[in-house]
Amino acid sequence: MAQEVLTEDQQQTFQESFNLFDRTGSGAIEPPTLPNLLRAVGLNPTNDHLSQLFQKYPSEKAIDYDTFLQIYHWLKPQCQTNMQDFIQAFQVFDKEGNGYISAGELRYVLTSLGDRLEESEVDDLLKAAKVDSNGLVQYQEFVKFICSQ
Repeated sequence: MAQEVLTEDQQQTFQESFNLFDRTGSGAIEPPTLPNLLRAVGLNPTNDHLSQLFQKYPSEKAIDYDTFLQIYHWLKPQCQTNMQDFIQAFQVFDKEGNGYISAGELRYVLTSLGDRLEESEVDDLLKAAKVDSNGLVQYQEFVKFICSQ
């Protein structure tokens, strides 16, 4: 499968992002910063993706820009989760079919199923989520918000 060709704007954004994570100016980043860099350029790798990544690319050596691009192109197809998949997952908890689930159910899903989040991570997400006066979250908007981060 052919690699996606990055636009000029993407190339500039990627290079600027990489440079921000290259704290020493050496032209390479330390492996522990890679997940945050990937998130900064729009990927949201799961813990499983990261485990696979560090098997394929050993984590004991610094990562230069070309290697980062290889990693991005390798990982991008694996991180392409359709927003609709997330929305369908939340629909299971939408008993009234009105597009809302309770903040408690959302917390349960995020801390108990799939790639489990820590309570503190969920707290941060719920602060950013629009919880109405009845303690409900419109999950389609929540998914859009999460996917845009």
